[in-house]
Amino acid sequence: MAASHGLEGSLTLESLRKLWKDELLKDVRNEVKVAVIQLKEEMNLFRKKIDEIEASQKFLASQYDKVLSNLQGTNRSVQDMNANIQHVTQDLIETKEWLDELDSRLDEQQQYGRRDCLEFVGIPKVDNDDPVKLVIETAALAGVEVKEDDISIAHRLKPTKKGQDRIIAKFIRRSKRDEVYSNRKNLKQKLHVRHCKEHATSEMYKHEEGRKQSHDQILQDLGDVRNKAQDVWSKIDDSTAQMLSYHQESADHYTETLQNLKKMNTTISYLLE
Repeated sequence: MAASHGLEGSLTLESLRKLWKDELLKDVRNEVKVAVIQLKEEMNLFRKKIDEIEASQKFLASQYDKVLSNLQGTNRSVQDMNANIQHVTQDLIETKEWLDELDSRLDEQQQYGRRDCLEFVGIPKVDNDDPVKLVIETAALAGVEVKEDDISIAHRLKPTKKGQDRIIAKFIRRSKRDEVYSNRKNLKQKLHVRHCKEHATSEMYKHEEGRKQSHDQILQDLGDVRNKAQDVWSKIDDSTAQMLSYHQESADHYTETLQNLKKMNTTISYLLE
């Protein structure tokens, strides 16, 4: 009975070994082989993802360098614009000083021309109106003898709210002008009596008239100021246009970079899932 049990046990062990060798071992090897293949595929996929992440990091680094370079360029442009603005500001200051000087010179010329002129107010227009003759007659009413040779030029002025029927006269000699002006009180009453219906009066006022040569020089200076002002505004326009161009270029690049960064972030999130 013991021998019989040993034989059955021996046969069972051999059958198990044969079963392991012929069937189970083969199945195990196949399963291991399949698992190894799957593991290799997963490793390759993981390696591919790593490569993509490295490429994305390199791209982000290059984008950062590009943004940094653009910022540096923008800073340089802003510095150039600030320098240009300072230059334009200095030009404006110089132009203002020039205008102030020109205004002072013009005032001097006006003061100079004013010394020899008188303005007559209240002399109505007549037929064959002759301002020179009317000035001579008005001076005679004031008790002053004035000849045509004493007057350089005389003409009527356009009426204004402050005065009507005005005549301005420039005298050759200042002494004659002062003589007429000194006797203006004698003229007032006589004109009032003569022109009572028109309620007219006659007074003499100082008037502005510059010499022709100085006037031409002032016009030339004004032309120079205008050209200088145009040059200054041209510089301002160029600086503004250049600044806006740099600003737009920087804004476009920042927008593009931000979009790329968002895409990279989406890609990395997908790869790490």
